[in-house]
This record gives sequence, C-alpha cells and structure tokens, in this order.
Amino acid sequence: MLKKLLPLLAALLAALALAGCNFKIDPALIFGTPEPVDFTHASPEPAASDSPGPVFEASFTVRNGLDSVLTELYISPADMENWGEAVASLEPGAEAELAFYALAGASPEAGEGLFDIGAIDENGVNYDAFSVRIQDGDSVLLTGDWRSGVFRIAHRDGSTDFVTASVYWNTSESDPAAIDVRFGYASLTVNTAAGALVCSYSYPQLDVSAAEAYPQLSAAFGQLALEREAAMRKLAEKAANAPAETHDPDGNETPSQSASNGPVVETAILGRADEVIVSILFEANVNGETVFASAAFDPLTGARLHPSDIVTDVRALPHLLNTALKAKGSELEINEYRDHRGDFSADSAHYAFLLEKGGIRFCFNKNAFRSKAEDTPSVLLTYETDPFLIKPRFLLNR
Repeated sequence: MLKKLLPLLAALLAALALAGCNFKIDPALIFGTPEPVDFTHASPEPAASDSPGPVFEASFTVRNGLDSVLTELYISPADMENWGEAVASLEPGAEAELAFYALAGASPEAGEGLFDIGAIDENGVNYDAFSVRIQDGDSVLLTGDWRSGVFRIAHRDGSTDFVTASVYWNTSESDPAAIDVRFGYASLTVNTAAGALVCSYSYPQLDVSAAEAYPQLSAAFGQLALEREAAMRKLAEKAANAPAETHDPDGNETPSQSASNGPVVETAILGRADEVIVSILFEANVNGETVFASAAFDPLTGARLHPSDIVTDVRALPHLLNTALKAKGSELEINEYRDHRGDFSADSAHYAFLLEKGGIRFCFNKNAFRSKAEDTPSVLLTYETDPFLIKPRFLLNR
C-alpha cells in the first residue's frame, strides 16, 4: 500500500507549493510514526543492466580452415529468407566466437538451433550449408578447396557432425571493360664476330586516353619495351655466335662457323586485354627455332602476373599439361614428381603463357623443364579441361 500512497502525497505537496503555502506537513500525521529501518542490513534493489543473463551467453566458435581469407561469413536461422549482415571475416586459421543472441533473427534464449551458413572467400568462392544444427559450445570448422568444402561441427558432448558445403563461384554480371592495347615496332642491329645481325620486335603501348586511365599499366609497358630490346640483343648474339655442328669421319662433333646470320624476328600476340588482365605472348624465330616469352599485367597496379596468380592450384598444372602434350604427340613430358610451384610463380625460360578467352595457353621452349625435348609445342587448357582451373576473378561470362 505504501508505494500506492506516495504518489498521492507528492501531488498534494506540489499543489500546496503552487498555492503559496509556507507550512510543512508532517508525514507522521498521515502515516503515523514509522518503524526504524536498519539500512546497514537492507538488501539493495538490483540495478538494471543491459548485459544478458546466463541464458543469453550461449555461444559457439567458427574457424577458417581454408588457405584463403574468408571475407564474409553469414550465419542466420534456417527459417529466414535472407542472410542478413555478415557476422565476421577470418584470416586463414583464425576463429571467431559468436553469441546466439547476436545473430540476426535468432531467438535470444536460443542455446541451439538450425542455421544456414554462408562463407565467401577472397577469391569469390562460396561455401554454403543449410539447416546445420549448432548448439552452445560447438566448434564449427570450414575446410576445403576450390572444388569442395566441408563444415565440421564438434559438439561439447564429444560427437561430431560433417556437413558437405555447396561450392560455387561468384562471377560478375558483365565482362570487364576492354583496354585498347596497340603495338609499336622497332629494329636494332647487333654487331658480332660473324657480322651484323638485324633484329625486329614488337612492344605494347597505350594511346593518350588509355594511358591516363591506366598510368601504372602504361609505366609497366615502358619497362617491358626496354626488357624486350635487351632480350632481342641477347637472342641475336646467341644466334650469331651459335656454332653449327659437323661430324668428322669418326663421328665426332666439331664446331664450325656461325650457323646463320639471318634476321631475328619477334612478333607479339595479344590475349586478354581488359580491366582484369593484359596478357601478351612473344614469339621469336631464331635460326629456324621458335623461342617464346610472355608478360601479363594487372592493369590497375601494373604488377606482373604469373600462372600462380591466375590458376587455382599450380600443383595440378604438370599433370594437366602432360595429358595435353601427350594428346598432341609431343615428346615433352614434365616430371610430375618434382615441385614445380616455383616454375609457375615467376617468369620462366621453360615456357610462356597467354590467357585467352577460352582458357590459358602454354608454349614451351626447347628442352623445357630439362626434358631434352627438341620440339616447342603449344597447348591450350580450356575451361572444359578443368572447370575449376581459373580463379573466379579471371573468369568471363561464357
């Protein structure tokens, strides 16, 4: 009753104050003399708090077991029609603790539930799983690669569930804008002991508007022109000084004068040239032998690109290339038992490559990969060869 009368008393005192009364009313006249209260032993009223109680603290962890960064992680109740906002981003090997009450659409009292999980990595690969039961204290681990993915849910009671992820790639709705790459032509004369040797070669360039739009690419093209000039001088000197082999009556090889002092001609072939990649193949004829070289660039940064930047896993390349080489009848065979990741992660004298609309082409030089092969074959690995070969960033709408 006391808590109900106090508001009435407060109203009465306020009315008297407004009327100009200057006398006091003794509350004892109304309520009587109250019993003394021992405040030293009084229990304080619990303070209001925004922090959740124990039932709200149910949580679980999610760990990224991929080799790539998870840029977006979505977890939402299975009965929700949309994903909501991303709840985390995770570096390889990192984990995040997620509280049930913080998940959009989840009941604050939830200590378990059915959830849909959506994860997108830095390469645009999606790993989705639906109606996954997650409980308080669970640990969710995503593992996989470009082709497959698995969510492993370790429960507090020691049991484990494995849920296969649906793996697919995000591609842009439209192909990247083309870049107008043109070629200039130059020639030089190399004087050798065998005489003067004339060389001609091509180099890429941009017009004024394209150079303004892609200044880093324009600078990279300028550096490439110097590289091609140096490479042609080296090829010319090698061609002019290469001795032809003759045999004496006993079958012994003996060097003779220069095999040839004919011109060295190099042509340039343009593959992809757009906002994602500019890929160029150089093909030179040196004394009847074909010599390949290549250069690829990120147009926005001017950085050089190599097969390891373009394909999902360079470890798969030796087998794919050997299969294609064998089908073409080439004598070249790459040793699949060696680690060739370094060979496909930098410029290489063994091969050149060209990213085309239909796939990635590899052109091999003589004695590629120390194989002693005399031929210089060219093979194209298409999307049909391996639909997961090319990283999503480099895919075109087909």
